[in-house]
Amino acid sequence: MTEPFNFSDGQSASTVEELISLCQKFPSESLEYLMREDFEKWLDYVGKSDAAAKARQIRQASLSDSDRIKQFITQCQSTLVEAIKSSPKTPTTDVSKSEATVAPTATAVPTAPTATAVPTAPTATAVPTASTATKVPTTPTATKKTNPLASLFQKLFGKK
Repeated sequence: MTEPFNFSDGQSASTVEELISLCQKFPSESLEYLMREDFEKWLDYVGKSDAAAKARQIRQASLSDSDRIKQFITQCQSTLVEAIKSSPKTPTTDVSKSEATVAPTATAVPTAPTATAVPTAPTATAVPTASTATKVPTTPTATKKTNPLASLFQKLFGKK
């Protein structure tokens, strides 16, 4: 197990995520660690050489003190994003690592939204309307039986 990075108040960071959080809480103390190369050494020690190289660049850059620590936090966060993007889709477990270093939390790094299918208006689908609805047969009404000759007589003369 690796040794955590300890801050003066006793809080410690075992992961880069925890280090970022402590840097945000204690920016002036973090600036001291950055300028003394403490962060670079610890990041190399925990196998984050890409983050250590970025810390080195920030330390050597011509920036104000507040910009240095802001840049350091931003660069560490982008290093985490790159690590998550390049990690395999199925998590692997390593018993020798602490749980915090095995799986990053879902809230640690925002991800870009993925495209989703947008429903469109239906085209040429038959929807029955009141005018095209089928007629429901009505109950037959009782009719009186008529004499076929009487019907003929009525048709010819229009009388009953």
